[in-house]
Amino acid sequence: MTERGRYWGRWLGKWERSGLTQAEFEPAKLYVIEHVRPTYACRACEEKAADSGPQIVTAAKPLSPIEKGLAGPGLLAQVITSKFSDHLPLYRQEDLFGRSGHSIPRSTTCGWMASCAALVRPLVERMKVLVFQSKVIGTDDTPVPVLDPQRGKTRTGRLWVYMGDRGQIPDAALPVRSLGSQTRSSEISEAAVSESILSVGP
Repeated sequence: MTERGRYWGRWLGKWERSGLTQAEFEPAKLYVIEHVRPTYACRACEEKAADSGPQIVTAAKPLSPIEKGLAGPGLLAQVITSKFSDHLPLYRQEDLFGRSGHSIPRSTTCGWMASCAALVRPLVERMKVLVFQSKVIGTDDTPVPVLDPQRGKTRTGRLWVYMGDRGQIPDAALPVRSLGSQTRSSEISEAAVSESILSVGP
């Protein structure tokens, strides 16, 4: 490609080109997927419809993490990751969705989290088994504010985390188990260990 010279009035040939890189950001977007379920009818069976009912078949619904739920797996994964990995509370996520033009109340996302917690319960139980197969178990508590409806304000709760050792469990899959309590007494941790050993068995 050539350009006309500004001063010489002649066509100039390209000599070289210089590059420039620039980082940009494209915000995540929320979109709707419509699943169309066709219904089929057997025309050849219409004569028997009076006896056995209409011969109609509807395509099966696609699998969904939450039965009759609005959120797909990608949206649920985003809310979970934002809350538990990025420490973004649900009320702030509500604001983020609002800025993108979507109204998703925190009461809705809270219900999603409860449903997802039930879904991953088998995984949590498996992690619990692996943790208490370890020769050494590391544990510590983290204070977190917990809303107490009876007091009308928050109180200090404690989140206990248990980590298995590297002797029996691959480094890439060190399981962690959490347990909530109101105090940091050692009895809490001892009770959890005793209960888990009894449930896991020899």
